[in-house]
Amino acid sequence: MEIEFPNALTSIIAGVRTALVINIGTAALAYLVGAGGLGVWISTGIRLFDNAFLMSGAVPVTLLAILIDYLFKWLQFALVPKGLRLARKAHHE
Repeated sequence: MEIEFPNALTSIIAGVRTALVINIGTAALAYLVGAGGLGVWISTGIRLFDNAFLMSGAVPVTLLAILIDYLFKWLQFALVPKGLRLARKAHHE
């Protein structure tokens, strides 16, 4: 069975996008195994009821996830041929 790469590209990039955003969110849990990172600030902020400390870890994690999502959304727009984008858009309307 053959797969036409341009047709599959939308799904491939969407899967990579989803995996990256999930990994960024779960990387904050690395503090549980002693790996440090922004999860330490989030956890400490929760334990101390210190919202400023909590936000100093949560905001960068959130912004990084959003930035990566938009970066891959742009990459998908740049790599998927215009004809396929238009065909999918017309199909969903």
